Amino acid sequence: MKIFAIFLLGLIAFASIGFTYADDAQATNETTTETNVTQVKPLEPSPDVQTSFVFPQSQEKRFISGKPINLLIGFTNTGDKSFNVSSISASLMYPLDWRVYIQNYTKKAESSLVAPKTTATFLYSFFPDPFLEPREFGLTANIFYSNEDGTTNFTSVAYNSTITLVEANEPVDLQTFFMYVGIIGIAGLVGFIVFQSLNGLSGKKQKRPKIETGTQRTNVLDADWLEGTAATRSPAQKKAKRN
Repeated sequence: MKIFAIFLLGLIAFASIGFTYADDAQATNETTTETNVTQVKPLEPSPDVQTSFVFPQSQEKRFISGKPINLLIGFTNTGDKSFNVSSISASLMYPLDWRVYIQNYTKKAESSLVAPKTTATFLYSFFPDPFLEPREFGLTANIFYSNEDGTTNFTSVAYNSTITLVEANEPVDLQTFFMYVGIIGIAGLVGFIVFQSLNGLSGKKQKRPKIETGTQRTNVLDADWLEGTAATRSPAQKKAKRN
């Protein structure tokens, strides 16, 4: 009995050591996995590049939802080496939390070499969703470029502020209005004529209902049995007989 108890205690101790080793190995694997995760470092701007912007449609940065917005980006190379501009992108942001994206616009590809001590201008157009609520939004526009040999990539923020989207308030075009009224009037007249024509044709095709008169009374008396009597003689015949 004592031998069995000693054997049981030894088995329990061996199992405890095995579980402890497994937990340590799992913790080591998790630490190794976390250590192997590498974060992509965001691209930084070149110290030899300066950017500027212009909204040619509105200096107040007020735009109509659903209409194209044009953004002119100035790219100035102040260094001694050329830069190759590759693309431009923009995003519409929630103004109270710039981590929330409302819309990501299509990246526009570019392939322009900007020489030292020169400035190049790029046009970027984007379309805000027409169903967006008229209000203020954040807008971020980035320009991507690299050095002349393509060994180092850069990105510079061309615009990082707010814009205001408003509803369309276009004046009514009277010529267009009367044109639509005329079209509607002609369509209504044609429809009325067609309706009358169809109604006339359907009336002709209708059969008149038969009217049953039943047994009718007549004022004509059957006088066959009076033939040859005085009742059937004419007034002239009666006068000649009296004479």
